[in-house]
Parts: sequence; structure tokens; C-alpha cells
Amino acid sequence: MTKDEWVSWTQLEATRNFLTWLETAREEAKESWARGHFTGNDINSQATQTAAALGGIRVIDSILNKEYMDE
Repeated sequence: MTKDEWVSWTQLEATRNFLTWLETAREEAKESWARGHFTGNDINSQATQTAAALGGIRVIDSILNKEYMDE
């Protein structure tokens, strides 16, 4: 993908809508964690749920923070 293609893609309404949706999903996950929705019946269950939530947030962050890379 060229830089012009990247810039064009980032300006598409569908792309902007998708990125906004990702931002909302990230914030909802954070709010769910803050409200205690990732607590389990035991420490292992809680750790697993928290790790899964953090992994999802990290994936979203990596997508939202992508920039064009000239190869």
C-alpha cells in the first residue's frame, strides 16, 4: 500500500466509522473492568478474564495507533 492509498483509506467514512467503533469498544471494555465485570469465582478465573480483556484492549490500541510505514 502506498502512502497515498493509506491516507485515502484513513479518510473514508467507513474507515472513520470503524475506528470510532473500536474506540467505543475499547472504552466499554475499560468501563466493564472498572465495574468489576471481570471478576471470577476464584483467582485463576479472575486472572484469565482480566488477561483476556487486556489482550483485547491491546489489540484495539495497536489498530488505532497504526501509522503508515514506508517499506
